[in-house]
Order: sequence, then structure tokens, then C-alpha cells
Amino acid sequence: MQIAQVMAGYSLGGADLLRRAMGKKKESEMAKQKVIFVEGATKQGHSVSDAEKVFDLMAFFAGYGFNKSHSAAYALITYQTAYLKTHFPVEFQCATLTADKEKSDRVVRTVAEARAMGITVLPPDVNESEIDFTVVYEPEPNRSGARRRNQPACMGGKLRDPYSPKIRFGLGAIKGVGSSALEAVFEARGQVGESLRFVDLFDFCSRVDLRRVNKGVSEALIQCGAFDTIHEPKEVTRASAFSCIDKAISRGKKIASERESGQTSLFGLLEASAGDGPSVSMSSARFPVTDPWDTLELLRRERSTLGFYVSGHPLDRYQSELRRFCDTTIDGLHAIDDGTKVTIGGAVEGFRERSTKSGKMGFFSLEDSLSRVEVKIFSRALQQPGTRENLLAGEPVLITGVVRREREFGSKGGDSDEERTIKLVLDSAVPLAESITRSAKLVMVKVQVEDLTSERLQALHDTLRRFPGRCPVTLEIGSADGWTVHMRQTGIRAAPTDQLMAGLERLFRKKVCEYR
Repeated sequence: MQIAQVMAGYSLGGADLLRRAMGKKKESEMAKQKVIFVEGATKQGHSVSDAEKVFDLMAFFAGYGFNKSHSAAYALITYQTAYLKTHFPVEFQCATLTADKEKSDRVVRTVAEARAMGITVLPPDVNESEIDFTVVYEPEPNRSGARRRNQPACMGGKLRDPYSPKIRFGLGAIKGVGSSALEAVFEARGQVGESLRFVDLFDFCSRVDLRRVNKGVSEALIQCGAFDTIHEPKEVTRASAFSCIDKAISRGKKIASERESGQTSLFGLLEASAGDGPSVSMSSARFPVTDPWDTLELLRRERSTLGFYVSGHPLDRYQSELRRFCDTTIDGLHAIDDGTKVTIGGAVEGFRERSTKSGKMGFFSLEDSLSRVEVKIFSRALQQPGTRENLLAGEPVLITGVVRREREFGSKGGDSDEERTIKLVLDSAVPLAESITRSAKLVMVKVQVEDLTSERLQALHDTLRRFPGRCPVTLEIGSADGWTVHMRQTGIRAAPTDQLMAGLERLFRKKVCEYR
């Protein structure tokens, strides 16, 4: 502003208009201001070339410039964080997650970035988790050595060998688990020493104070995967453990009552004789055999307790199909021009409606495995048959909409792309599974020979037969040794439905089916 006043004869008001034009980075307005600046500078006795050079320097600086002390502070913080992220990546991302644990958007982004860096993010664990996110060091497979805690993950950019650092979610990040319940869990975990851990749900309910750890807390811990590390070796699924909560709590209350009255049951006698060894608990055989939750159900329950997905994302099973249907990803919207129509896939979160003068409008967040974008729906699109139902169904959707860059309400100035928020205006929404079913021409099943038994092979055959349809089924059997067998003609035709994919996921505990 001072340069414009002294060199080009601007008034204070005129100099402020120049500053505003530079801040908004509007080329048409900048072109007008350049003419005014050059004319004013020549009247002050400066050459046209000098005036143009100075104006171009000001425009370049306006791209992103601020005072030196601010630059120095930013440079130092940038250097420090870059150093930590390079040499201590696991600890850095763990600290970032703890700092942002109340902000789901940032947690989702940081978890995605950590996984892209090869860092494993583990779900909460009733035996391992603290309140906050922590770094845990696990010995590498087939390597000896005692487990150590509180070691730096890296030195000089190299991971410490033989320990593989991972990030463990904290129990404090679980919805519905308050501070009183956490204190009860930590008290029970610490009363008998570090060597005695919870061995299953029944053991947990027999040792914690059930006046503070209620049924809702146990449900949340199971649904988020906090019991996985002690249940999975016993082949107890989350669904099976969830079905036993009432029984475990009832047994726990009975043991607590006997303990308080001084009576001793058979279980108490056995526990006393075990000394410092593992406590006697209901064995995994007492857990009922139930159908495990399929991936989408497991992730939905995980999301309801943590606010985000840890084990995966609902779109993971559709990655190859999304590449066929979609123009871009949510992160890719930043490179797309305003007003462009796109097709994009994601999971609907937080759908809500609002009445306006012209009817009702809808709003929600569309989320993929890396990011999310706000979507709004005007009355006409919202009234299309099936639109509202598709958005409320809880299933991944394929939406077509227009990219809009909007200034947030209450923000000042700034019309540049960097100062505007990317949003989508929805035209249509259809279930992703429905789109896949309509377009698929082939069902491909890929399995590892190590995962096959005669019983599982028969179950695979029966599952495919249970969903008859128009698409031929091909089978690909691979091996850890590197060989692969393709069976292009199995004689089976199946319907490429979400139910078939979910059934095969329950059978093999992972995605083995692809529609083409």
C-alpha cells in the first residue's frame, strides 16, 4: 500500500483496493489495477518498465508473503516437525492423533496418512491400551528377544530392529466409555500385576467393578475390537462375544457377590490355587457358535463406537469396481474445475434435512478411505424417487454431482481457490452395490491354497450355488510359493450381489470375490 501511495500516487482508499485485488488474486481486477498503477507511476516521473517491474514484484509477493519474524517462526516449526516425521514417524503420527482425537475429520486423515507410510494402526485393546494413543513395540515374527517398552522407533531414519512399532488406539477414544469405567478397567488390570491379563470377556466381567463398567461399556469394547487379541486365538468372533454379554455380566455379578459375602465357589478355589497364574475363566467352548459379522457390519459397529474406521473402510471391498465407475476420488476434487460434473463413490455420514422457502434441502458428508467432502441436495434432487432412501440406507453410494467452491459463512475477503471450500451439489445417488450388480459380467473368486480345507471348499461351492444368476464364476487358487491355478470354467453361474460378497467374506474372513 505504501509503494502504491509513494510511487504511483494512490490515495489510502485506492491503495486498499489494490491490496484487496491482490488478496483475491482475480486476474481481471489485477489487470485493471496494473493499468492504474503504471499510469500513476509515469505521472510521478517513473519509466513504464520500472513501474511494470515493481507491480509484477508486488503481485508475486502477494501470492504468499508475510513478515520476516512470522516466516522465521514457521521455518523453525516446519524444520522441527519435518525432522520428527522423518526420523520418528510412528511417534510423530501417534502424537498428532492424540492432539486431534476430538476431531474425527483430522483423525481419519492422519490414520490414512499413517497407513500410506506403512504404519500399522491397531484397534483399542483391553490389555494394552492406555487412555491416549500410544506407540507399542512388538518383536518381529521369528525373531527372539524380550519385548521392550518406551524405545524410540527410529534412529537415523531406520526402524529399530527387531522391533516393529505400531500405533495403538487409546481406550479414551471409545464412545460411551467414561472416565469412571476406564478407572475400573485400569484398576482390575493393575491389581494382579502385569503378568496377569484379561483372558476373555468372562474373565473381564468377573474382575472389573460392574457398578462402573455396565453393559453398554462391554458392548462398545467388543464392537471396536478391544477384545480381538484375546478372543481371536480361541476363534471367538466379535459377534459370538457380543451375544454372551448378558451371560458374562450375570456370572461376574455372582462372583462379585460371593467375594463380598466371603463365600468361596469352585471358581474361587481354583483361582486361589492358581496363585499368580492366569485366572480361571469360562473357556472359549462356552461361547456360542454364531455367524460372524460380515465386513460392512463389523465396520459399522466399529464406527459407531470410535467415530471412525480402524480395521478398514466400507469401500475397501469395492476398490477395483470404484476405479471403473468413478471419475475421481474425494482428494482428487481439488484438481477439478468449479462447475464440473463428476461421479464419485463413498459412504454417507450425518444426513440431515432443512426446510427452506423453496422446499427441503439435504446435507451430508461423503467419505472414502482417505478424505471426506460436504454434499448438499436441493429440493428437486431430494424428491427424486429413492434418493432419500439410498442416502439413509447406510450402504456405500455412487453419486453424480457438480463441484462447487464456496466461501464459508462468516469468512472475510478472499476469493482464491485456496480460501474456498470444495463441496458437491448432488444430482443423483444410487447404491454402489446396485450399480455393480447391473454392470458385472463375471464373478471372480481368488483364494489361497493355504486357506482351503475340504470343508471350506464345499462351503464355497454351496455359497455360490445359493446365489444363482447370470454371471459365470471363475476360480483362481494361489499359493505362498508363487504358483497360481486359474479355473476359467467352473460350471457355476452366480448373481453378483452384495450378499454373495458378504457370504464369502464371512467364510474366508477377508475379501476373495471381485465382480468384473
